[in-house]
Amino acid sequence: MMADLAGRPRSFAGSSNAFVAVADKARQMSDRALVSAEAGGFALAIAMLVWAPHTLELALITAAFGALGLWGVTDHMLESHRRLYMPIRLLLKGFRSLIAALGTASAIAAGYAFVGRLMGVFIL
Repeated sequence: MMADLAGRPRSFAGSSNAFVAVADKARQMSDRALVSAEAGGFALAIAMLVWAPHTLELALITAAFGALGLWGVTDHMLESHRRLYMPIRLLLKGFRSLIAALGTASAIAAGYAFVGRLMGVFIL
């Protein structure tokens, strides 16, 4: 696989940001891989919250992976069933947008929680 001068693979050369690159990667994944990411991500997130609630950043990042799988499955559904009844199609598009927003928020919150754990307690 050839890369550009920045070291990115050609498949990412047309991407204008990370969101577009992740969406392109999810669109290339099979349904089996997306469902595995969805089930595994959400199951791990729930398990971490139940058994180790102090590891919030790990639970949030696995929830983000689960959201990626769910977003990909919804996107595949919309692309493969182009003749869906319009209200159902609009409902799926709204659900896809909601999942994208929640997954992004989960990944950002995981980053903040991880940085907070690295910084420790600061008393000013």
